[in-house]
Amino acid sequence: TTVIGRTIYLPSRWGAMRDIDRVIVLRHEAVHLRQFARYGIVGMSLVYLFPILPAGLSIGRALIEWEAYRETLRATAELVGIEAAADPALEAHIVAQFTTAAYAFMWPFPGHVRRLIRREVEQLGREATRA
Repeated sequence: TTVIGRTIYLPSRWGAMRDIDRVIVLRHEAVHLRQFARYGIVGMSLVYLFPILPAGLSIGRALIEWEAYRETLRATAELVGIEAAADPALEAHIVAQFTTAAYAFMWPFPGHVRRLIRREVEQLGREATRA
């Protein structure tokens, strides 16, 4: 799934996904829609697409994606439960998005990404207990 401008492009497997998973993905992609509205297509292109070299140090892309993955964690906690947001498989998936070829090795610091995820899940857990 990807967003360019005001369009969300869906994968061929979209129809096979569970409804709840589609909602979580759409909430993630909605963050990117708001980012495109905020920065414009030129701004997003500069931040997201062009800083490919050096691979592994694309901080602009990492920040943009982290904002969206925070929403993935929030949506997961709200719709499935905080345990699902804390699931090691979800954490591993998000870490892989940042540290593998999926996003051109945009942030090759898996420990840092894990700490961000765990901090976010802890915050979501605190919010849930207050509600």
